[in-house]
Amino acid sequence: ELQRRLAKMRRRTITRSRIQTEEVEALGVPHLVHLVTCTYAPGHEWRAAHIAECINAYRQQAARDGVAFRYEWVAELQLKRMRRRQESAAQCMHYHAIIWQPEGYEFPHPDTRGWWSHGMTNVEVARNPVGYLAKYASKGTEGEKLPRGARISGGGGLSPDGRMMASWWLKPRYVREAFPDFRDLVQRARGGGWINCCSGEVVVPSDEQRNLWKKGA
Repeated sequence: ELQRRLAKMRRRTITRSRIQTEEVEALGVPHLVHLVTCTYAPGHEWRAAHIAECINAYRQQAARDGVAFRYEWVAELQLKRMRRRQESAAQCMHYHAIIWQPEGYEFPHPDTRGWWSHGMTNVEVARNPVGYLAKYASKGTEGEKLPRGARISGGGGLSPDGRMMASWWLKPRYVREAFPDFRDLVQRARGGGWINCCSGEVVVPSDEQRNLWKKGA
């Protein structure tokens, strides 16, 4: 089950990050992307609200400064630290985020503002933001379990069309081929398959298509 969650997270994160980049490029305004890593200090443990509080602090700063806020993040276990120090998964969680910002604007460092008070953060400029997140999203957990209730990825800032495009890309290939317009509302149908709510058309996968989808094809 965990490996299935990680595989879905990889696809979702890479897809969303790619669309975020395409939307930023279409604006015609130069942007920088910061890589932000949030780690826990010894004696601190993961809580579900921590990453949300940090992201919300960024969001509030962006609103005050009148800039759009685009971001994607993934969670990862520090496996070497877990095994070297015999610490729990809750002590060894950390987060990798990419945050877009218009050239000439820079968010404050999270440590100086107290946005991440559970350890430390590292911030650097990204040259290949999608590749950066893909690297961490592709790592497994080598059999270790994430803390119960932990989200493994998140993001925000896509346009309505961007969100629909991401949703379309994350559907099985046979669904995308049957319904090539990403703006159509397509959802799972009762009894199996997928239904285009705009046209009423239903597509039911063959066993081969279903197996390919389960394998990530």
